Amino acid sequence: MPTATAKPLPVPVCSIVGNVLGSYTYAHKAIDRMFYEAGAVGDVPSGSCVVKCQSWLKRLHDEVPNPGAVLGKVIEEFMEVDNPYKAEEQETGRKAIRDVLARFGLSYRTGGLILGAATALPTKSPVQRRA
Repeated sequence: MPTATAKPLPVPVCSIVGNVLGSYTYAHKAIDRMFYEAGAVGDVPSGSCVVKCQSWLKRLHDEVPNPGAVLGKVIEEFMEVDNPYKAEEQETGRKAIRDVLARFGLSYRTGGLILGAATALPTKSPVQRRA
């Protein structure tokens, strides 16, 4: 279901996050599950694990009301669950994700939250009445 108000994720965010996740997760079924559980919809993109992750992230704004919320849930396990067998690779990937999010005024917070990814901002501040 296309949405008119969804703010697209910046292309560099999709590219870097997709590269990190696709390089870290070698199983196509695991990637499919990760995206669907996070709220992604539609057909599974074709291609390598990296291309699949990048493609799915790039098209989220056409398919879900809040792409930032889906992104947060997609990266939540990677960002919060330590893998002792891939600790160095995981920390390098986490840093790359934090850095690219920061470049666009976004940040990851515990619980799969992407701050700064709101689809709309209020146009007026509340008016205070004087007594």
